[in-house]
Amino acid sequence: METLRRFIQERHEYLPDGLKTCCNLTGPYQLRLKVKPAGAGKIEVNSLSLKEFPWEGRYYGGVATKLKATAHKKRQYVFDHWTLSNHTVDSPTANTLTIDLSSDDCLVAHFRPVGK
Repeated sequence: METLRRFIQERHEYLPDGLKTCCNLTGPYQLRLKVKPAGAGKIEVNSLSLKEFPWEGRYYGGVATKLKATAHKKRQYVFDHWTLSNHTVDSPTANTLTIDLSSDDCLVAHFRPVGK
């Protein structure tokens, strides 16, 4: 059992650097996500569906990171735009983004009341 534990521990420590070298990745970079106003919506990042903010995770560059902002249906908000601290996107008013991280960043999904 101890041999198996040691093998898993060594693999766990090797995997991030091995992946980075093998797949020509950069980073990992700190990704911070927020929603304004608080409680107006949720953000999906790749396969995660996030509902509590601020949220932080670490993601590699050299691979697409997909984000989608969705308003909470019962809260009477609609998605308006994204703001990013360190990256630019072609269409900040689209509720879906794909970015290739090259540094840490903070992304904010802005929502507005329905009808405004």
